[in-house]
Amino acid sequence: MNKPIVMIVDDDTEIRVGLRYYLEARGFHVVVAMDGQQGLKEFRESPKPPQVVVLDLRMPNQGGLSFLHELKKEKAPPKVIVVTGLTGDTVEQAVEGYGAAKLLAKPVPLSVVEGAIREVLG
Repeated sequence: MNKPIVMIVDDDTEIRVGLRYYLEARGFHVVVAMDGQQGLKEFRESPKPPQVVVLDLRMPNQGGLSFLHELKKEKAPPKVIVVTGLTGDTVEQAVEGYGAAKLLAKPVPLSVVEGAIREVLG
């Protein structure tokens, strides 16, 4: 059975590493990137692109909304779950407008992120 591939794009090392180990222990193959720029590079160069991206919004070099905008241009864009500390209707509207499948507010338990991933995978 093939493991679902998940990409984590977050500049916070603690979140990126913690979520990676958590998801790998639960049967996922995980790829990580520290910002949108690296995430797009990893996505485009991967022989098997991720089915789901877990994405922060505020990051250096290329933020989450810019990443989402670029990702929508890909032939087969993955499902995106935005996990951010930013809140409010404006954030929700922007994220939905860019086509994200889910929006989760930080801090969020790892089990909730896992549940969201499983939900968008179907």
